[in-house]
Amino acid sequence: MTKDMQEFVLMLSVLVLLFILIGIFIKILTRKLSRWHDLAAAFPLPESIPETKKFKYCPGRAGNISFSGRKNGFTLSFIPMGIVIKSKVSKQPDLLVPWKKIRSAEKYAMRSKVAAKVEIDSNVPLHFFISGDALSAFETWHSTEMKTIEQFKDELFAKNRK
Repeated sequence: MTKDMQEFVLMLSVLVLLFILIGIFIKILTRKLSRWHDLAAAFPLPESIPETKKFKYCPGRAGNISFSGRKNGFTLSFIPMGIVIKSKVSKQPDLLVPWKKIRSAEKYAMRSKVAAKVEIDSNVPLHFFISGDALSAFETWHSTEMKTIEQFKDELFAKNRK
């Protein structure tokens, strides 16, 4: 192997190692900023829960991290005891949020679709958005308050100004 080839292989190895370390760092940082372990301590999941339909890819926020899309969105299940929330990020423990810990559930009509923002009463900020079948299933367990999209924009603008 020539000296140039050895340097190339060494540089490529260092680059691959760097990307692996960056990925590990991002996972650790996400775990810390989401404060998911604090949420798991506040909302532990019992050993046995009934099987029910799972609603995947629900966007939301835990701590200072947004969860959205197919890769990071929450998976929700609705059971008599509350809401089971699963996160795909870093194999976090699942949560069981009792129904009485729902701070607010507000529906918004956006064109022909209706979505709801559900906020959880916790020391760590936690909320998620649901629509379609997930919203219908949620509403069998908990009521939602209908608001206009203008009210949603006004509330969002007021929060961002603080």
